[in-house]
Amino acid sequence: LDKDPEVVRSYRNLLVGKLKQHQLTPRIEAATMSDEDIQAHYEANVDAYTQPAKIRIAIIYMKTHPTMSSEKVSGLKGRMAEAREKALELSNVRGFGALSINYSEDQTSRYKGGDIGWVEEGRKYRWNPAVISAGFSMEKKDDISDIITTDNGLYLVKLMDQRKSLVTPLKKVKTRIRHKQLLEKRKAIEKAFQKKIRAATEIEIYPEALEAIPLPASSGLVPGKQKPPTLP
Repeated sequence: LDKDPEVVRSYRNLLVGKLKQHQLTPRIEAATMSDEDIQAHYEANVDAYTQPAKIRIAIIYMKTHPTMSSEKVSGLKGRMAEAREKALELSNVRGFGALSINYSEDQTSRYKGGDIGWVEEGRKYRWNPAVISAGFSMEKKDDISDIITTDNGLYLVKLMDQRKSLVTPLKKVKTRIRHKQLLEKRKAIEKAFQKKIRAATEIEIYPEALEAIPLPASSGLVPGKQKPPTLP
């Protein structure tokens, strides 16, 4: 019986189960995350617990292209300067108000006062980066940028609202950090245990068992006449 593959396999499975019970389970149950561990993880990954700064901006956009004549570009800049002067006189309106209808070529925002919604710092948007950068450089609500010249057009940007970046306090995420990090630590313990078990397992070949396996008739092989395949 000690050479029967099924008996050997069952015995080894039983042995592994006992090893898990006496060695792996106690290690997993003993795994902990101290307050110091949690603090260190929080400080090393504080960006993950930080809400980025946000701004809400409105734009006026006039399209240009590289082949446009300098005279036409100059004319658009004059028209944009006119829009800016009128915008500076506005009060109590959403974004650029009706000016965006009269001056802006951006179809998605011109009927909403130029409002393009909230944008987060550090993210990419379809707008030219210079537009987003101008929005974040403004300090007060209703500030209006100078004319911004880009490779695809001219812009005015108005700051409608802003929210500073906010770091979530450790006490609000402490339980979540403990749970997640403890789970990862337990997985690492189990992975190391399995690796150790595999390294200690010897591979054995049972020729009698291999010869007893019936072969398909089309294989051309004769049972009992072939040697077992060599290991790679």
